[in-house]
Amino acid sequence: MHGNRLLRRRVAVMLAALSAPLIVGTSTGVADASSAPSGNCDWVDAGAVADVSVVEATAVLGELETFNTAVDAAGLTELLGGEGPFTVFAATNAAIDAVPEAVFASLINDPELLASIIEFHVVEGERLSAADLAAAGTVETLSGPLTFTSDGGIVVVNGQATIACPDIETANATVHVIDGLLQPATDDLAPGSSSSVPGSSVPGSSVPGSSIPAP
Repeated sequence: MHGNRLLRRRVAVMLAALSAPLIVGTSTGVADASSAPSGNCDWVDAGAVADVSVVEATAVLGELETFNTAVDAAGLTELLGGEGPFTVFAATNAAIDAVPEAVFASLINDPELLASIIEFHVVEGERLSAADLAAAGTVETLSGPLTFTSDGGIVVVNGQATIACPDIETANATVHVIDGLLQPATDDLAPGSSSSVPGSSVPGSSVPGSSIPAP
C-alpha cells in the first residue's frame, strides 16, 4: 500500500513535468497555502537532518518523501548526496498530490525531462537563506534561473510556489520547503523533451481538458 502510494506520486512527478504551469488551483499560479502540510512546519525535525545530506533529509522528513523519490528517479541522488553546498527547493507530498488525476491517462518514461524538472529545484555551490533569495531576486539553478519576490514576508518562487518552511539546514544544503512544483522555461528543458501533449485545452499542458491557468 505504502509502495503503491509512492509509485503513484513518483509517476505524478514525471507526468506533471509536462504540464504548464505545474501549480494547480489558483488563478495567480501560486499554489493554495493549504498544500503545505497542516499549514505549519511542526513536522520539520531540524535536529534529525542537521548532520545528514539533503538526500537523507528528504527521506527522513515524511512530508518530502515523494520529492526524495523524484530525486532518485531523476538520477540525482549521487549529486545531492555529495559535498555540496546546495540550496534545494523541496516540494511537499501535498503539492505533488495536487497534480490532477487526469495526467495518469498518459504514462511517461523520460528520465532526462524529469531530471530537468528536479534540477530546477537545485542551486549548486552555495547555501542561500530565504532572506538571501529575496534580496538577490534571481538565482541560477542547474536548469535555469529562478526569480524571487517577497509579499508580506512570504517569498514567492518564480511566481509558481511559495516557501512554506524556510532555512532547513542539512550537512550539505539549505532546504526550503515549497508548496508547488517548479517548471523551467521550455528552452531549459532536456533536449528532445516536450512540454505539451496533443489534446490538451491549455497550451503546454499535459492534462487533457484541464483548466489549469496559464502563467
